[in-house]
Amino acid sequence: MSMESTSGTEADFPADLLQTQRKRKRPVISCKECHRRKQKCDRLQPCSNCIRREKTTLCSYDFAMTDDYNPTSHQSVSQELASQNQSPGSNMTIPPGIHQSMADHLGYSTSSKFSTLGIMQKVDSSISDQFALPTEWDDGKKDEFSLQYKRSIRQLPSKRYVDILVQLFFVDIAWQYDVINEEAFKGQLDAWNRVSYSMIGQGLFSLSMDVRCFPALLFQVLAQALLFQPLRNDSILEDLKYASQMTFHDLAAEYSEAGHAILTIMGKRDATLVKVQAGLVRASFQKSTGHVVEAWHTLSATIKDAQEIGLHCTPSPDHSPMPELEERRKMWLVLHLWDAHMGVVLGRPMSTKVDPDAFPLSGDLGQKRARTSPHEIVELDRPTPFIAILLGYQAAYKYLQDICDLEFAGAKLEHYCTVEKIHTSIVNNIRSLPSWARVESPNLEYDHLHSCYWLQAARENLITETYFVLLALHRPYIFCIPNSRNEALQAALQILSSQARLFSQAEPRQFMAFNLIFATFDAIVLTASIYILYPTENLEHIDASLCAIEWGIARFDTMRKHNKMAGLAYEAVSALYRKLRHRQTLQTPMPERESWGRLRTIGRHADQIPQDASSSIPSSEQIKTQSVIDLPATNTVPAPHPTQDLIYHNLFGPEISVTSPNFSGFQSTSAPSLHADAADGPYANNFWQFMDNLGP
Repeated sequence: MSMESTSGTEADFPADLLQTQRKRKRPVISCKECHRRKQKCDRLQPCSNCIRREKTTLCSYDFAMTDDYNPTSHQSVSQELASQNQSPGSNMTIPPGIHQSMADHLGYSTSSKFSTLGIMQKVDSSISDQFALPTEWDDGKKDEFSLQYKRSIRQLPSKRYVDILVQLFFVDIAWQYDVINEEAFKGQLDAWNRVSYSMIGQGLFSLSMDVRCFPALLFQVLAQALLFQPLRNDSILEDLKYASQMTFHDLAAEYSEAGHAILTIMGKRDATLVKVQAGLVRASFQKSTGHVVEAWHTLSATIKDAQEIGLHCTPSPDHSPMPELEERRKMWLVLHLWDAHMGVVLGRPMSTKVDPDAFPLSGDLGQKRARTSPHEIVELDRPTPFIAILLGYQAAYKYLQDICDLEFAGAKLEHYCTVEKIHTSIVNNIRSLPSWARVESPNLEYDHLHSCYWLQAARENLITETYFVLLALHRPYIFCIPNSRNEALQAALQILSSQARLFSQAEPRQFMAFNLIFATFDAIVLTASIYILYPTENLEHIDASLCAIEWGIARFDTMRKHNKMAGLAYEAVSALYRKLRHRQTLQTPMPERESWGRLRTIGRHADQIPQDASSSIPSSEQIKTQSVIDLPATNTVPAPHPTQDLIYHNLFGPEISVTSPNFSGFQSTSAPSLHADAADGPYANNFWQFMDNLGP
């Protein structure tokens, strides 16, 4: 065929069609790095080129071969078999990266031993001890994530400030959950400090997963430490503020967001224990700053990350050292307790469920502590922060998941036998608490030890949360069973008494803590509601109840300058207390009480709350002759979830100051509204609407 005829034939076809026909469709048999660099690959794992370039973690193959690839050449087959024989075991094991790809793209759990992926991993591990490749990302995404990562870690303060804030965190905050081991954390911090600028410049994925996740945890630790700094601090930390009128709370919020940004960059594929710890501390920060809804969502995401790494599974001592197993079990228990507590408080479904007997006090959890020196003797009976959590769990917290089930099933009378059974168990467990954790006449032997500086606050937290379980247990039945009203009221009084003691121990910088708000708010609302709706019942507790409510309002008034949630709670309980006083004065004129005068100054002297402030309260004998108020039926009214309504339903009351004249005797003629948006839409028949319909 002549050149002229060939040219003429090609001219008859469109140029794009010719280009398509001439395109070669060869399969890619090189590793991705060699293919990208257009180098010849020996197809080993890892290949020699990647070994020479120290890029073994990036050496991976595209196993989705095209159908056109069918090596029929006897020589190519022989060469491939020869290359496989040079690498022992390579022809028997599943290629590295396949396990993670199955988890990423097919959704298999990497922690289940009985799924298809789990069986494959078991078979493969018995043949070879190869390391799986990290999650695969395309080069464009890697570069983008690396830039975002570098922008985030640039916000970290210098080592000088980091060391100060880390120490403050472990002194003031870490003991509350005891899931971040100080020794392990500081080891991780040292490892991070050894990461050079050139290593970071090589990209995010040049670092191990734990190392690249650590700044997320570090940011959350720094944020928590800054959140509880005094508003006026003359320390060197003032240099961290980069703008006028900037507060430590502003800086803490920025640090927490930076840590969250790093977690977002990590995505859902690379879950580690460090990432789970960062998520929990982030949820705690959001809860303390009034973002409770966001905290609940953060907790849910953190629980899923924990399940990804198998924290919910029974640990096997054969695969991990004992200290690591203890940390994993402790973390899962705390996540479960957060999930259960927020589920009961907010009326939300739980994401976790544990065997109540999976965390015995006789086990190693919380007992074995890291020694600061080889010669230190650790006393197993000495209280530790996690022992306090375990005591609460064994006494009461383990029933929270049962209470959630009862609430979602509805307050049915046929379930009340379960309520009585749980109540009896909790009461007996409270009596069995060790002497240093008891409610009445606790043993103060350890309180003055330097190593137990946290014990007084931990004891009050234990008492508060234990009796909150009793309150939550009986709350669904307070409108239909008198015994539940009595038990819930007594639990509420124990909570308010414990919260008063905890408040007296706290400094103003600690008023941001959510544990001073939610339990007090729930207890006040329940106590006031019982006496508003059933004024002739539980008269033997009326003196203590009125006093506890007054001091609770005073505490909210003091804390609302520092805590947004305290301000909202103050408005709501002030309106409810005004209604309580109004209902009482309709029947029996109440004399002016000396306690009103004390309340006018409590906002300025919050640390002077007496342990017994009921001497000036009218005796219950003065009230026994009052007539019963005509009330509508209450058996159809849902039990109150005060904190849930405060957060989700925009519950507000009038702006009343305990230092104002109107607070004394509640002589204002205008009736306060106990709700705002809560009375609209699907919440029109809720507890707050019912209370507001009772009149002033």
